[in-house]
Amino acid sequence: MNRVLPVFALVLTLFGAGVVARQRPQAGTPPPAPAAPAPRRAVNPEEKPIAAPKEFQDLMKANAAINPDGGGGSLNQNLAEGAENYQGIVKDAAALKANFAKLRAMLTELDLREALPWVQAGEESISTIERFAADSVWQQGGDERALVANVREIQRAQIALTDSCRSCHLKHRVYVIATPIRFEIAR
Repeated sequence: MNRVLPVFALVLTLFGAGVVARQRPQAGTPPPAPAAPAPRRAVNPEEKPIAAPKEFQDLMKANAAINPDGGGGSLNQNLAEGAENYQGIVKDAAALKANFAKLRAMLTELDLREALPWVQAGEESISTIERFAADSVWQQGGDERALVANVREIQRAQIALTDSCRSCHLKHRVYVIATPIRFEIAR
């Protein structure tokens, strides 16, 4: 179950991006010709990617330590089936909430207002995680069906949070081919 959630989130993201929905050629038919590459265009100075400040990089690493795209991360460990740690989930949500408040301020300072809707969606998901985890702390030793429903809602919110992060990264994260590879922020 622990590995199903991140894989499901990846499939949803790929489906949303149109990667999974591509038509497969029928057996015996030639494969379609590859699409022509997009024409190159000059980059305006205001579109040029900027180097991510150290504080921004540290904030992203802190978020990834809690809720990474793949397996691992303290949130996934706290959601381990049969060993749920609801108080740990509440702590993770509080840390993410504080990080997202800093992220909102940094994005505003860097004049990346296009990214703010994803931050808002992430904050809503974090609030949902926090609410259902806090309810689960209260419910422990109580109604098992309520706990199962809460875990399901936490998992749904975690998928939404991961999707918000991934969508923002797809739009604004730039890989700079260098040794070593650097990441920059697209405006």
